[in-house]
Amino acid sequence: MEDCICSGRQINILTFKKMTNRCKEMYVPGGKNKTLNEIEQIYWEKVLDAEEHICINNASIDTGEGGHGFTKDQRDSYGKHPWNLKTLTQNSSNMLRFMGPVLGATLPTLHLGMIFSTHCWHRDPHNLPWIEYMHSGPGKIWYFHISSILSSHI
Repeated sequence: MEDCICSGRQINILTFKKMTNRCKEMYVPGGKNKTLNEIEQIYWEKVLDAEEHICINNASIDTGEGGHGFTKDQRDSYGKHPWNLKTLTQNSSNMLRFMGPVLGATLPTLHLGMIFSTHCWHRDPHNLPWIEYMHSGPGKIWYFHISSILSSHI
């Protein structure tokens, strides 16, 4: 699987959205009318058939700098919201504030994916839980193997 992962060109989010829409139209015709189960079935047919190469794009963006993701502006309602991922770990009752800036733990990352995006399940290197928001698009389907969860707590 790792042989298929490579760095690509930098594109803006509008271009990325256009690419995702084209891909969905190609591989899931009538996708707006399909259920999540039907789309999942198409996904597994593509994976198990393994006859066709499909280029899937993903991105992981560091939101700590450059104003990406949530704002920290206290004049903005999002900037002062208690669940703002950029300020959540700085709450005086949150022990994570003592870690300092750690990408993915105290500094959120923004992940972009498209239809058929697949990521390996993993646990946080600090054994911390994580929070994910789904901002747009259909829901995600989560799979895990119970032994991977059990072995991470032994």
